[in-house]
Amino acid sequence: MINISSVSPLIFDVESNGFEHSIDYVQKFAREDIPILVQIVDVPNKTFSMSLVDLYNGTIYPVSPQKHDINEYNTLYEFTINPSNGTYQATISDGKSDKAVSIPFCVHDASLTPDTIQVEYTNTNNQQAFGAVFDVSGTMRTFRMRVEGGVKSDGRQLAVENEQFRTQRQEPINLYSVPYEKKTLTIGDNEGVPFEIARLLNNIFCLSSVKINGVSYTRSESSIPEQQAIAERYPQFNYTMTVECSENVSYNGFTEYPDGSGIVGEVSLNVSNAKDGQVLVFDGNEGSFVNQSHLDSL
Repeated sequence: MINISSVSPLIFDVESNGFEHSIDYVQKFAREDIPILVQIVDVPNKTFSMSLVDLYNGTIYPVSPQKHDINEYNTLYEFTINPSNGTYQATISDGKSDKAVSIPFCVHDASLTPDTIQVEYTNTNNQQAFGAVFDVSGTMRTFRMRVEGGVKSDGRQLAVENEQFRTQRQEPINLYSVPYEKKTLTIGDNEGVPFEIARLLNNIFCLSSVKINGVSYTRSESSIPEQQAIAERYPQFNYTMTVECSENVSYNGFTEYPDGSGIVGEVSLNVSNAKDGQVLVFDGNEGSFVNQSHLDSL
């Protein structure tokens, strides 16, 4: 068995049970998604090779892996696929009896891949369970895949995280309140996608950095790709998953850095006639923190 990384952007060995409709799913890549990186982590001194077949004219292109020593027990074998426009299929061999065959995939200009989204992903370190190496001797690896789908017009939800305090007269006072949005990501068109695409996306959203069309997102709570059948005995499906934008959000001029380590902006205090029991509360009109009692209106 060839242990290809389970976050490889190219899908290998799609399962078929033989009694359902036969569907040939072609994975799509745009020029901006290239190169396609396929990684294998195995013991040292293995011999892996890749054959890339042009499905239009039958031309076979050999692709050799770059080797990177991880430790005395593990070596990274990394294939970099950078083909011209066309439709291909890749086969990886270990030089013995084991082979892994990809599903067909095409490479075209972005204008020829409408109704798709680009998913770009990486991880801050190599501490993950997907057989991938993101930090290769100080050089970070970023992977890109493309899939049919997007966010429908009814796929946006408003939400808020807040805390309230009630006075003795049961008057509610906001102590903390931040609005945000959730989005329902729909994967697949009227022909659907294989289960393996959903599994790949579920793995990808376990990583520290995921971008959809250049915007950072994270899964909402414990959301997973939910499957919707298209037809009976049809082996492809549509999937939905709830995600949230994790780009920097700015309130009153204060913006968090991507790593949450600091803010940009200046803060001031405006304390006047301070009394026992008063607290500091940010007043947007004043642009500073002011002192007031718990029962004062915010």
